[in-house]
Amino acid sequence: MHNFSVTLFILIFLKSYFCHLFQNEVIVRGTAFCYKRDRNGPSNLKIILMDKEIFKDHYIGNETYYFDNNYRLEFTFNGRATEISPLDPYIIYKCYCGGKSKKKTVKLYEHGTNKANSLYNIKIYCSDK
Repeated sequence: MHNFSVTLFILIFLKSYFCHLFQNEVIVRGTAFCYKRDRNGPSNLKIILMDKEIFKDHYIGNETYYFDNNYRLEFTFNGRATEISPLDPYIIYKCYCGGKSKKKTVKLYEHGTNKANSLYNIKIYCSDK
């Protein structure tokens, strides 16, 4: 009987611990720079917002921005996630600038505070400069 009650207590504790859902919103605000132009196509920046999870990372969203006639691009990108664990967001960005592609992963906690609703400010340098 004692083993059964201990097992039942552990199961109830684990269920309440693992089934608590977190509502998380991420806002990424930033500036991207592209100092070189390419005649083959428009310079652009693609951002994919992800959340680090234990078993598989969670996709939150993506957005593509274009450098029109300016070397500087200001952007704001946000997404929401309802999940079991606290938020640990990161972005994968890919720039096309001056005929070259650049891809990088950025952990957002290095640019802000991880809370349920977080604002992160980043700078992205697409050029070699």
